[in-house]
Amino acid sequence: MSDQERIVSREDLDEFSTTPLYRQIASRIRDEIASGSLDVGDRLPTENSLSHELGVGVSTVRSAYAALVREGLVTRRAHKGSFVSSPELGRQLDGLYSFTSETRRLGKEPSSQTVRFETATPPDKIRRELGMAGGERAFEVVRLRLADGRPLMLETSYIPVRICPDLKAGDVEGSLYARLTELSGLAPAEAHEVHEAVSLSEEQARLLGRSEGDPAFLITRVTRNVRGETFEYCVSVCPGDGTRYEMTLRPDGTDVVKAHA
Repeated sequence: MSDQERIVSREDLDEFSTTPLYRQIASRIRDEIASGSLDVGDRLPTENSLSHELGVGVSTVRSAYAALVREGLVTRRAHKGSFVSSPELGRQLDGLYSFTSETRRLGKEPSSQTVRFETATPPDKIRRELGMAGGERAFEVVRLRLADGRPLMLETSYIPVRICPDLKAGDVEGSLYARLTELSGLAPAEAHEVHEAVSLSEEQARLLGRSEGDPAFLITRVTRNVRGETFEYCVSVCPGDGTRYEMTLRPDGTDVVKAHA
């Protein structure tokens, strides 16, 4: 059986359906990716070979691949072809970002590995951002965030102990915001983020399963709760192959960010 038949065959297509053929092809490939039959890095058939196999026009296959590229499921490499991409996290900058909910929206299972959980006196800059008094301590939580077991983010959070004194290491294995809300009774209300382009350090690359020097986003976030208290200072390192931003610019000057993956 050929790779083309394994991914999608003529029997999978219904030319009498109201669903366009390119969408049917994209849907079939999407299902193969979701099921694990196609893994990250797998090369898809060329547009010409798949169109010949399916008896459809090259433009139909091209449209199917383009749809998958827009969803972040497929990436095109010049002179090499189309490949299954790693899951991309779409960050909605017009709302509070949640790794757990975004990962589940992608159809992936979120998980966390705690690299470090301890109380410490943060650096002066972070202490000032958190409005901490001299000598006051904060939880330092370093977590590796994963989707279906694949590392997508290295996250370091500082949370003043006074905000949630009962926080334990086991509380940070899932959604930190959900647990903080449950323990403190105060939900997150707003956040300010700064995004920078950086290269992965040796240690970051090791933890994230990438190579030193790979491109990444460095995201610094300061979050306030409904009482107006700054309760978290967070620094996230996100490899460039796992994060995407898409913005729609409106005539009134407002920017709306849509998450796609």
